[in-house]
Amino acid sequence: MPDGEGVQLTAIQAHLAAHPDIEYIWYDYSCMAQKESEEVDGRSAADKQEFGLMLAAIADLYLTSNVLILLDGAYSSRFWTLMEAWCSMMATTAEGVCAATEGQTRYTISTIHTANEHHKKALLELVGSNTPSQMHDVLAKPDIQLTNAKDKKVMLPVVKKTNEHVKQIFARAV
Repeated sequence: MPDGEGVQLTAIQAHLAAHPDIEYIWYDYSCMAQKESEEVDGRSAADKQEFGLMLAAIADLYLTSNVLILLDGAYSSRFWTLMEAWCSMMATTAEGVCAATEGQTRYTISTIHTANEHHKKALLELVGSNTPSQMHDVLAKPDIQLTNAKDKKVMLPVVKKTNEHVKQIFARAV
C-alpha cells in the first residue's frame, strides 16, 4: 500500500535501527512493479514478466524470510498481508509446514495507525496455526480484498498445495 504519511517508512526505519544486522529488505509494493488499478496497467513487458516470476516464488520468500508485519486496522481484510503473515508464522519441515514454535518464529509485529494488542492477538488467532487448507479457506472468503482479483485465482491453489511444495523442496535437497 502507498505510504503517503510515511508511517510505514518510520516503522521500518525504527526496526532497522534496532536490528543493524539486517542487510536486505523486501518491501513488496516498491520491489514489485504494481498495476495502478484493475483497469490500468502501465507496466512494461519486462516489469510484467518479472512480476509473474516473483508471484510464482513469493510464498517461498515469505516461508523462509524474517518478516516485519506492519499491522494496521485493515490488515486482516487484505489477501496479501494475511498470506505473508501466515507464511512467516509457519515452519518448514520435510513433512510440510506447521505452526512455528517460539524458537522458530521469523516474524515481528509492529502496530501502526489504530492497531493495538487486540489486533495482534486477533491476527495470531486468525492465521497463526492454520494448515494450508485452512488458510486457503480464509483467503478465499469474499471479504478478503486485493487490488488484482487475478492474483487470488493464481495464489489460492499455491496456498492449498504448500505442504506438497515444501515436501518436494526438502526431498530435492536431500
